[in-house]
Amino acid sequence: MNRLTLTMLRRSIRGSLGRFLAILAIVALGVGFFAGIKSSQPDLLHSLDRYYRGQHMYAFQLLSSLGFTEEDAEAFRALPGVAEAEGACFADAWAAPDGGEEAVWYFQSLTESVAVPVLTAGRMPENDGECLGDDKNFSEADLGKTITLSAENSEDTLDLLPGRRFTLVGLARCPRYISRERGSTDLGSGKREGFVFLRPGAFHADGVYHELLLWCDLPGEIYSETYSDARRSLRPAVETLLNRRGLVRQAALRAENSGELADARKELDDGWAEYRAGKRKSERELASALRTLTASREQLDAGWRLLEESEKALEKEEKKIADDRLALTEKQAELTARMTELQTEHAGLLTELSTFELNRAAALSLYTTELASATSALVELQAMQLDPDSGMDPAVLELLIEAAQIRVDNAREALKTAADNYDSAHA
Repeated sequence: MNRLTLTMLRRSIRGSLGRFLAILAIVALGVGFFAGIKSSQPDLLHSLDRYYRGQHMYAFQLLSSLGFTEEDAEAFRALPGVAEAEGACFADAWAAPDGGEEAVWYFQSLTESVAVPVLTAGRMPENDGECLGDDKNFSEADLGKTITLSAENSEDTLDLLPGRRFTLVGLARCPRYISRERGSTDLGSGKREGFVFLRPGAFHADGVYHELLLWCDLPGEIYSETYSDARRSLRPAVETLLNRRGLVRQAALRAENSGELADARKELDDGWAEYRAGKRKSERELASALRTLTASREQLDAGWRLLEESEKALEKEEKKIADDRLALTEKQAELTARMTELQTEHAGLLTELSTFELNRAAALSLYTTELASATSALVELQAMQLDPDSGMDPAVLELLIEAAQIRVDNAREALKTAADNYDSAHA
């Protein structure tokens, strides 16, 4: 670097001294962080290795759909390189502590020699109704609370954990989890809320483990090349024994279930025979029912045709009834009008009859009065004729009597004629 360059550099620094110092501080801070992380990595790995070895964190977690037994654990303990093998049970289940909301919790059995949890508060469970809780989810104030399984869990889960209710007596950390995450699940949102440790007796598993954990006291610190090489060299032996024990377990299950399988096969054969016999019977009954159904269908079709014809005839009859009703209505109207006319005529005839009777009575009364008057005059004249002292001329009196007699005869004849005329008119 020549003199001119140094001069220009000094001028540039003096012109922007604040920015230069800030960049210098940032670089120094970055170098410090890098140096700190680089120097603390061995300490962190050493602390993690000490923690894992102290809790006997497993090097292999073995899973099998057939499950594991204590004989399988003994076989793996005898494998060179395996210091301890222990089985465990687990289940994801909906549960809620007292006063809390339901969530998915990871229930697992306590292990004594592999992946041993660290008690941080309270005490260890002493019976199958007690449990340890995740110290990330519970505090000492929660000790004594009850964690209750939800009835919404599957029947398999509820059968696996028949106790349903567990009292929280202690808090723990688990070497399986070095972060806040507790793994995934098929339930709910797919996230576990935390873990709960139970005594092995709390799981109704009939001596079958869901997993087998192998603690291997391998050389080297965790995550070191020496540890990874040792684990890699042990893996084939573990896989070979795992496959062999799987075949043994399969054979044992087959032998255990051979009698049940034979009974089930016989029951299946009997069921097939019963099914075939029932099928033949059902086919015969079905054929008979089909014939009956066909005949019934024909009768039904005939009935439908008869019903359609009857409906048409009914429509015609209803139309005829409607026409007859209309005609009857018209006849009733005519009859009503005729009755009105007859009533009017009857009233007129009654009026005429009344007038006629009045006229007849008046005429008969007039002729009767005339007859009475003529008869009375005739009687007086006859009396005068018989009386010598009447002073009347007999000839005149005779003429008067004849005139009176004519008057009486005329009055009687007029009365008779009037009566006959009225009687014939009335008839």
